[in-house]
Amino acid sequence: MGLDMYLSAKRFVGGHHTETAKFKQLILRAVGEMPGELTYVTAEACYWRKANHIHAWFVEHVQKGEDNGGDYYVSREQLTLLRDTCRVVIANPAEEGPAHLPTQAGFFFGNTEYDTYYMDEVMRTEERLTELLETTAFDDWDFEYNASW
Repeated sequence: MGLDMYLSAKRFVGGHHTETAKFKQLILRAVGEMPGELTYVTAEACYWRKANHIHAWFVEHVQKGEDNGGDYYVSREQLTLLRDTCRVVIANPAEEGPAHLPTQAGFFFGNTEYDTYYMDEVMRTEERLTELLETTAFDDWDFEYNASW
């Protein structure tokens, strides 16, 4: 048990457009028969475990304070803000960490120290979000965040 956090990339492939029809054929060839119509493809864009400081950021900036395990749309602007926040913390962890990415205690949320694990997750988040922001066609994909514990 513990805090598991997911950033998912989701792409709509429903409808009867020629472009999505070809895409759907490729997917169906790979996965075989389906019990219904293929409408979305979902990929795990990022996964965190017990990174309660990253979770707290999502709760505040994406979920409007609601920490309920729901699925929440995440805009490109929000992903950019999180990436930039990570960069600020990386530049000056001792002062900026508690100010911009404070840890959050919770049932099975993990350590609340500003230690190596904390910084590893900040750096990994910055790297992954930079990769996503530079390489993902955001016009075709929607991003969602959810967490469970």
